[in-house]
Amino acid sequence: MSTTPHINIAQTSPTDRFVGRCERCIRPIAIDDHSGGSDHRRVLCPECRRPVVLARIYGVVTTMTCHGSCMDAIGDYCECSCGGVNHAGSYVGEDQKTVDAIERFRLATEKRKVAAAKAAATRAAAKRERQAQLAAERAAAAERWRTEHPAETAWMDANAASSWAARWVLDSLRMGQAVRDSDLANLQRDMRIAAERAAEEAAPPAPTGVVDVEGEIVSIKVQPSNFHYGSDVKMLVRADGYRVWVTKPRSLSGATVGQRVRFTADLKPSNNDAHFVYGSRPRQAEIVPA
Repeated sequence: MSTTPHINIAQTSPTDRFVGRCERCIRPIAIDDHSGGSDHRRVLCPECRRPVVLARIYGVVTTMTCHGSCMDAIGDYCECSCGGVNHAGSYVGEDQKTVDAIERFRLATEKRKVAAAKAAATRAAAKRERQAQLAAERAAAAERWRTEHPAETAWMDANAASSWAARWVLDSLRMGQAVRDSDLANLQRDMRIAAERAAEEAAPPAPTGVVDVEGEIVSIKVQPSNFHYGSDVKMLVRADGYRVWVTKPRSLSGATVGQRVRFTADLKPSNNDAHFVYGSRPRQAEIVPA
C-alpha cells in the first residue's frame, strides 16, 4: 500500500498577490494589488529598474499543511491549505525579511546552477567516454574485417576512387557498420571485372575473320533488327582476351548470362577498341557443359 498522503483539492481561486522574477538581478518580486483587472502586472525592479511582468497567484486549496517553503515560493500557483495567503509572502515589502529571503533565493539559485553545471560536465564526460569506446570498437571491427579479407582490402584501398562498391565498403567500415554480404559480393564483382579488363588489355588484339569462339555470356539484350521488322536477341560473350557482340542463335535460346558457349562466327573489328569485335553468321553453336 502506498504511503503517499492523499491530497484533496477543495477549490481554486485568484488572489490579490502577484509574483515574478528579475532575471538580471536574480531576485523575486511580489506585490499585493487589490485593484482587480488582468492576471498580470508590470512593475520596475527595485534594483536595476528594468520592467518585470508579475503573474497573479492562484490558490489551490488542498489538505496539505502550509509550511515555510510556501513563503519563499515564486510560482503562480499555491497548492496547500493557505489558499495563496502565505505564498511568496517573504518578498512583499522592503524590510529585512525581504532582504533575507532574496539572499536565500540567490544562494539557492547559485547552488542549483553549480549542481546543474556539475551534472552537465559529468554527462559530457560520460558521453565523450562512450564515443571514444564506440570509436575504438568500430576501429577494432574494421581492422578485424581487413585482416579477414586481405585481397579485398588491398584492392579496395587502391581503387576507392574508381569503384563505388569499394567506397561503400570503406564508408561502412569507417562508420562502424557491418559489411553486408551483398556489399562484399559487389566489391568482389568489381575486383573480378577489373582483373578481366587488365587481362584483356594485356592480351593481343581480338582475332578477325572466321573464328571459333568460346567464352562466357556476360549480357543478353533484345534490340530492333536492322534487317527486318521485329527484333533480334544479341549477346555479349567474353572470350579469352576479347569480347564479341553477336546475334544469339536459336540453338542457344536456353543459354543464360554466366553460361559458357561455343560457336563459329565471322568477326569484324570495332573502330575504337582492339579487344572488342562484332560477330555475324554464328553457327555450330552449343552450350559448353559445366
